[in-house]
Amino acid sequence: MKTQRKILMTLILIIAAALLLTASAFAKEYMLSEESIGFQVTGHADGTQEVYHYSDGTTDDILENEEIIFKGEGNCFIDLLAEAKVTLNSVNITNSSPVYIYDNANAAITIRGDNTLTNDEDGSGNGIITVNDGNLTIKGDGKLTLVGDTYGAKIGSEVVEAMSGTIHITDHVEIITDDEDCWGDDGWCDGACIGSGVDGAFTGEVKIDGNSEVTAVSNHIGAGIGTGYMGKFTGRVIIGENAIVHAQSGANGAGIGTGHGNKSDFAGEIRIEGNADVTAVSRNSGAGIGVGYGGDFKSQGKVIIEGSARVFAITKYLNGAGIGSCEDGNFGGSVIIRGNAIVHAKSGYMGAGIGSGVGGEDGHFLSEGQVIIEENAIVHAQSGANGAGIGSGGGCDFKGDIIIRGNSTVHAESVRGGAGIGTGGAGDFASGGRVIIEGSANVTAITNSNGVFSSNGAGIGTGHQA
Repeated sequence: MKTQRKILMTLILIIAAALLLTASAFAKEYMLSEESIGFQVTGHADGTQEVYHYSDGTTDDILENEEIIFKGEGNCFIDLLAEAKVTLNSVNITNSSPVYIYDNANAAITIRGDNTLTNDEDGSGNGIITVNDGNLTIKGDGKLTLVGDTYGAKIGSEVVEAMSGTIHITDHVEIITDDEDCWGDDGWCDGACIGSGVDGAFTGEVKIDGNSEVTAVSNHIGAGIGTGYMGKFTGRVIIGENAIVHAQSGANGAGIGTGHGNKSDFAGEIRIEGNADVTAVSRNSGAGIGVGYGGDFKSQGKVIIEGSARVFAITKYLNGAGIGSCEDGNFGGSVIIRGNAIVHAKSGYMGAGIGSGVGGEDGHFLSEGQVIIEENAIVHAQSGANGAGIGSGGGCDFKGDIIIRGNSTVHAESVRGGAGIGTGGAGDFASGGRVIIEGSANVTAITNSNGVFSSNGAGIGTGHQA
């Protein structure tokens, strides 16, 4: 019996050693150093790759399925072409363009250990991981920290370029961005955190799923996820499965959506599904989810929250909606909340919880605009002051549709002056505007829950008229 156990243990050790040798034989490691200038990795459909060394002009041929692993610390860059696949294992890279994904590439980066990529050039036209027209998957079980104040997106397109490719963050990877506020630093950080750089449209797709955890904070007026300053959004953001996401604009951009600027219209789709847990914050006048200051929520724009997703969307200090349009931005698109989703949407001041931000000549809840809450969704929507809980912000007319049905549960509240559901203070409930509650929906619509200003707005209807 003892002899058999010895033989079994010997076989186990031999197999383990063989597996270890196999793993090491199919891995090519590159140790970064002060002498490293950069590397260009080109992948092919058959699984082979080449690694070009900018430091000495040599090229390494990489076998099929042989893993390329970068380790260590260096002031260098990595370019990925075609079907390139690399692993970052505890690297610390500082450069004005740390990682660049070439157009038409289908690149993949696996993250292991604790990694930091830093763009050390303030005002760099590149971001940190640049993706314009390429496709990038970031996966693994490690941590990636992105540092730098740039015109380009931290992950996404460089300045003036559209982000027309795809960015897929998945697996168990953790991505963190520095949240240093560069307000007053000449605007060197106006790109989105994930999406497009300054004056670049977002026409592609960002997908975050698996068990990934992402903290995406723009340092100034770009969106957390979406477009930078002056960027139009016609693409898609999809957050699903068990992903945990915190997306924040440092100032007037949306947490998820468009950055600040009069070209920053939202005409794309934001979809949150599965068991995703999402927090989306605009610090000032943008929406938590939707439009940054200066843009409109167009009729093609859609925000869909479904499955068992949990969402907290807030404009922290000023007048954008929690979900919808920014201060002075028209709301003409669709917000649909369904399934078993749980949503908390709040405007910090005079925007609606869900709908339009505060308005002057603009900023209305247009006839094309609609908010639909259905199935088993649970929604708490609040305006911090003069906007409606669901509907229009302070000073805005309401012309669209609010439909609550199914077995949904809704609490809509204006803290002061607006209706629970309908218009904000000084806004007209215009011809064509509709509030429809049907099925087994459970709805609470109140204004001023503390009772101090209880005469200032209706539960459902119009807000206080000055």
